[in-house]
Amino acid sequence: MYKLKTTAKTLLELENDIRLKFKVQESDGLDVEFKENGSFFVLEDMDDLKEGMRIKASISTQVQQNGKNIDGKILPSFSLILQ
Repeated sequence: MYKLKTTAKTLLELENDIRLKFKVQESDGLDVEFKENGSFFVLEDMDDLKEGMRIKASISTQVQQNGKNIDGKILPSFSLILQ
């Protein structure tokens, strides 16, 4: 579990903060979900977030193994601290 302190006001700013924290390449896909009432939902609007909420980032990467591309996912989760 990680804590992410951010002043992000837009989804793009939040995604950039996540990319910086986890050293994610711009070319890698990034999906952000938030947890509400025990379920995760795709984050499409910053207004859905509240301080202390748990969010999850799914990072799609392509890895080459034996000359073949394999999609991989890294799923860090963290508590959001809005500032």
